Amino acid sequence: GESARANNFSLYDYSKKTNPKLEKQNIISLKNTTSTTTYTTASIHSMLSHTGAASSSYEILPNYLQKQGVDVFWRANNWGEPKLSIKEYKSAKELKKICKNKECSYDGVLLAGLKKQINSSKKDKIFLVLHTEGSHGPLYYKKYPKTFEKFTPVCKSVDLANCTNEELVNAYDNSILYTDHFLNNTINELKKIKNRAVLLLYISDHGESLGEFSLYLHGTPYSIAPKYQKEIPFLIWKSKEYLKQKKEDKNYVNVKKSYGQDNIFHTVMGAFDMRSNVYNKKLDILRK
Repeated sequence: GESARANNFSLYDYSKKTNPKLEKQNIISLKNTTSTTTYTTASIHSMLSHTGAASSSYEILPNYLQKQGVDVFWRANNWGEPKLSIKEYKSAKELKKICKNKECSYDGVLLAGLKKQINSSKKDKIFLVLHTEGSHGPLYYKKYPKTFEKFTPVCKSVDLANCTNEELVNAYDNSILYTDHFLNNTINELKKIKNRAVLLLYISDHGESLGEFSLYLHGTPYSIAPKYQKEIPFLIWKSKEYLKQKKEDKNYVNVKKSYGQDNIFHTVMGAFDMRSNVYNKKLDILRK
């Protein structure tokens, strides 16, 4: 996810219905999740590091999994990834060539040929990353198709201070509404994958300021950044085959007081039933 703040997700009790589709899926929404940093490049590295550090000399998760015999696919409608050594990387520009839906200029492009790519793998284990453009500002109204402009009026100025707070928040909330649609479509695509246990993790890189304390966007030094730039959504969906193989309840999670981007590496390893000296069971949020 990109620039998504938990405060504006109705899954997290936001008053406006920004997650109408995900609310109908079997979603686990982890509260009290914070980002490691307030900017994209460092937060992505933090998600992919076993230490949770924004910068590390250790191998990142995709490269590590690839060496362990996992097929790793990365699809990007954004930028800021660390150096990847994986089987296949596809940019939005490449995916547009095979995209046939009406959302080829938005994050929906990441779903083009998705099922075919997954089914093409001969490996038992696949790690797939969809790096979305999400709600990156300042032009939030350009992050979603016109049909998702439910909350109006919206801000269409690059100078956010020229918009009313209502216009700014409406434009941002529409981008979250589209994220809800995109994740719902992703889950529906994954439901079509037969005879595979599938786990989906969604987490944002950082949050976003929408005028609170006269701050906008993100990137404020972490020590003084408001909670809106730090508090992020962390969602989990498990397929029926996953629940069957793991003998796990659909709502099961290892309950903790707080969650973070450092949980990603170890939860993915746990889902793959992989163990090594870098695996930390305490950070695996699905470990029983």
